[in-house]
Amino acid sequence: MIQRAQTLFLLGAIILQITLFFIPFWKGKATVDYNGQTKSAAASLSIHNLSENYRGQIDSVGDSKNLYVFQCFDAVIIFLSGWCIFLFRKRTQQIRISRLLILLTTGFVILLLYYTEEARKSFADDASNLQKIGTNFQMINNNYDLGIYLPIVSLVLFFLAGRYIKKDEKLVRSADRLR
Repeated sequence: MIQRAQTLFLLGAIILQITLFFIPFWKGKATVDYNGQTKSAAASLSIHNLSENYRGQIDSVGDSKNLYVFQCFDAVIIFLSGWCIFLFRKRTQQIRISRLLILLTTGFVILLLYYTEEARKSFADDASNLQKIGTNFQMINNNYDLGIYLPIVSLVLFFLAGRYIKKDEKLVRSADRLR
């Protein structure tokens, strides 16, 4: 079971999906000079919350229902991946589950990119309000973080696992024909 390539791909995808609970998707930071003092604004988006830090006060803005959707998607993907590993004798079910995992992960990536882009735009708008109160405005960082790329790698791993499961099924069927 563990020595099969598709099991390793599925385990890798599970590890990446679990890692999403600890790594943010996006981080932003801006500074502005105001009456000789430097004021800064920072924000980050993770699977748990959207936190913003303006003038030294940290607000958890986005622990709303939208982020629960990400947590549920991720939990379902992790569960189905683990279940798919233990269906090693039922390759046709494994193929179906791997296709379902590809669809779920694609939906997760699309939803994640949309929500992250909305957070980026919102932060850029809020940071531009800082520009109105001071001089020497600088948008230091408004980039995607490592967490945005992990589901894409998981998607590739699910695709590879599906291919190797099909390959195994083809090999078993050809061996059955010879008997």
